[in-house]
Amino acid sequence: GSKDSGGSSKSYSVQRTTRPLISAYELGQLPFGTVIVKIFRLQPCKIELTPGFKTPFFHANDVKPEVGMMKSLDKDKVYYNIKERNKKILKSSSPFDF
Repeated sequence: GSKDSGGSSKSYSVQRTTRPLISAYELGQLPFGTVIVKIFRLQPCKIELTPGFKTPFFHANDVKPEVGMMKSLDKDKVYYNIKERNKKILKSSSPFDF
C-alpha cells in the first residue's frame, strides 16, 4: 500500500511467512522426555513428560514382582480345531452349520 502526506509518498509492504511448528533438526535436538503433542483438533504443544518413578502416585515398593518359569510350547497339546470348538460351544447338530 502507499500513503500520501503533503506531496511525498511512502510505501510499505506486508509479507506473511509460515514455518513449521518445529523443524526436523529441532525435533532431533529435543531433550529426552520432551515431546510434541497434538490432541484432536487442538493446537500442538511442546511438553515435558514426568518419568513414572518421579510421580508421587507411583510407589515401586507396593508392587510384588511375579516370578515364574516359562514352559516351552507343546504344539500337540495346543492344536486348536475351530470346527470342534464350534460344535462344543454352539451345540449345533447339523454338519452344514460349520
